[in-house]
Amino acid sequence: MDHPGTLRYILAIIGSGPETKESQMASLFFTCPTTHERAPTGIETDVQSLQAAWKATLKVKCPHCGEVHEISVRETYINGAMSDVADRLRLVI
Repeated sequence: MDHPGTLRYILAIIGSGPETKESQMASLFFTCPTTHERAPTGIETDVQSLQAAWKATLKVKCPHCGEVHEISVRETYINGAMSDVADRLRLVI
């Protein structure tokens, strides 16, 4: 299995198979560096857009601390991906 946070892992979570004619959209989140809370970027993305933006940097106003954070797309995660990882870790522990 790919490591959580890698592009291949994220693509597997939101799906990239040819069986879907429409791109599946998923919410993109980040962790606030000040409060360490999960925060939405306000961005819905699909596989193609995520691949194209993988090396980009986002400026996002944080709803938790009010600051504008510069975050790499690589530091973001897809809604549901973290809970999936947490569930799998619970099975191992």
